[in-house]
Amino acid sequence: MNIQAFRNGHAKMNLQVFKNGYALVSKTYNLPPSQEGGKATFSLGEPPKHACHGTVWLTASNETTVLGMRAESSTTTEAVLCTSVPSLLRANKGSMVSVKLQGGWVDGKVIDVSGGLEELGLGLLSLACMEDGTSSGKVMAIPLQDIMRVNGTDGQFKLSTDEKKVQKAVIVDYKGAGGAASLVHLRGGFCWAPSYHWQLHDTDKATLSGNATIMNESEEGGVFDKLQCVVGAPNMKFGRVGDPFLVSGSIEQFLHELSIEGSGQGAAPGAFAAAYQIPVQQVQVIDPAGFGAAGGEDAEDPGEDSSAAADDVHFLDFENVRLEPKARVSLPIFSLDTAYSNVFRASLGNSLSYVHPGDHDDSAFEVWRALRVTNRSQKPWTTAPVMIMRDGSFIAQGMVPYTPVGSEALVNVTRALNVRCKFEVEEVQGMEAEVLMGKEFGVKFKTTTIKINNGKPQDIELIIDYPAFGLLVESSIEPRKNVEANSRSEELNRKRNLQYMLTVPAGAVQHTIAFKTKLYYVIPSNTAFGARVVGFGQPQ
Repeated sequence: MNIQAFRNGHAKMNLQVFKNGYALVSKTYNLPPSQEGGKATFSLGEPPKHACHGTVWLTASNETTVLGMRAESSTTTEAVLCTSVPSLLRANKGSMVSVKLQGGWVDGKVIDVSGGLEELGLGLLSLACMEDGTSSGKVMAIPLQDIMRVNGTDGQFKLSTDEKKVQKAVIVDYKGAGGAASLVHLRGGFCWAPSYHWQLHDTDKATLSGNATIMNESEEGGVFDKLQCVVGAPNMKFGRVGDPFLVSGSIEQFLHELSIEGSGQGAAPGAFAAAYQIPVQQVQVIDPAGFGAAGGEDAEDPGEDSSAAADDVHFLDFENVRLEPKARVSLPIFSLDTAYSNVFRASLGNSLSYVHPGDHDDSAFEVWRALRVTNRSQKPWTTAPVMIMRDGSFIAQGMVPYTPVGSEALVNVTRALNVRCKFEVEEVQGMEAEVLMGKEFGVKFKTTTIKINNGKPQDIELIIDYPAFGLLVESSIEPRKNVEANSRSEELNRKRNLQYMLTVPAGAVQHTIAFKTKLYYVIPSNTAFGARVVGFGQPQ
C-alpha cells in the first residue's frame, strides 16, 4: 500500500457564510497518483471539529475513485517546557530539590503537588525534608505561593515534562490519477450581516455603498481563497445534529438528537448544538416604523411586482479574505452614484388588522416621507439597515427591503407633518344571495373612500397601501397593485393588498380616491358550507 502523508496543509480554503449562523467550509487538497492498479492512502490532517449531520463530503476529480474515508487517532508523547513553579515541581516529582522560602532554603524530595489550583499558587507542595543528605523523617506542606525559587540538587533536575497528545486525522483511500480533492462540511459559528450607507447630495444625486460584516466565533480560520456571503434562506433540516462521522458521542445520543430534529417539535438543542455554536432560532426584528422585517423567512421576499432578476439564492463573492478564529471582518459590497427622488407613503402600519379595517376606531394613515432609489448595482440588495447622511449630517436610519437588480427601494426617512390621509367605509347590503360551490351565501359591498390633505406648497407623489378583503369591483383610479396576500384557495373573501400611486396637487384639501369591494357572508340558516368565509361575520 502506498501511504502518502499530507504535511504542507491544504492547497485552498473556501467559505460560504449564511445569515442564519452557519457556514460551508471547503478545504481542497492535492492527492498524489496511486500506483498503477493499486490503492493509495492519504491523510487530510486534522478533521473538522464540528460538522452538521450529512454534510461531510469528499469530492475528487473524474480520474480518481474514492474508496473510503475514515477518522483515526494516534497518541504521541511530547516534551513541554515548564513555565511555572508548580509545573516545574510536578516535573521533578520524586527528585531532590532545594526550595527558597522567606526564611531561607529547604532541601527535600518532592512527594506531591496538590490543591487543584496550582497555577494560581493556591496549592501545596509536599516535601520530604533532608538533613545532612539523609531523610529526617519529616514532611513539610509548603504553600506554593510562599515558594520564591526552586533549584535542583542531584543533577537530575528536569525543565520539561512529557505530555501525551491525541492526534486525529481523516484518512482517505483512493485509486487513480489523484489531483484536487475537496473536503466540505457545514457548521455553526459563522454569520454575516449587510448594511448600507446613503450619502445624499443637493442635486438629487446620492452615493450608495454597502458593506458585509462577517463574524467568526469558531476555532477555524485563516486566509480563504474565496469567501461567499449567501443571500437567501436555505433549508437546513439537520443543522443542529452532529455528523456521526466526526462527533464523538454515543449512538444513543446521536439517535436522540436525530429524533428531535426529525420530529419538527422545535425542542431544546442537544449537546452538539449547545457546544458548537449552532443557532437555536432565527431572530426576527420588526421595524416599528413599517420599514419591513429585518430577519426571518419573509425578509428576502422580493415582492409580487419583482422583476425576472429576482432569484431564491445569490452570492456575494470576495477573494483572498483573512478571517481568523474569533475575529470579524467588514468587506465592501458595492459603491455607486445614482439618482434618487422623494415620495410620500401612506399605510395603516401595524395598528390595523386585515379582518375589520372599516370598523377600526383610528381611521388615519401613517404618512412618511421616503426616498426612492433604483438598484443599479450588479447584485440584489438584501434586507439590511441603511444610514442616510447629507453633507456629513445624520438624516435617518431606515431599512432597505430586498430589492432585485433594476427594482426600486423605498426607505422611510421621517414622518410627514403636513400630509394627512384618512379613510371612511360604507357598507351596503346586496339584494340577492349567490350560490357558490353548491351553497348559498349573502353578499355585501364595502365602499372605501380615502381623503388626502396636502399642506405642502408643491405637488407630491403619494403611494397608498391598503389591506382589504373580497373582490375589487370598482375603483376611481386604477390601483398600482391588486395582489392576493397568501390566501387559502377555499377562502371566498380573499385577503389582498391594494396600492395606489397618485399625484396630489399643492394645497389640496379632501382630495379623494374611492374603491368598492364585494364580500360574502354565511346566511344564518346555512350552517354547513364547504368554504371558509373570512373577513367578517354575519350582518347585524
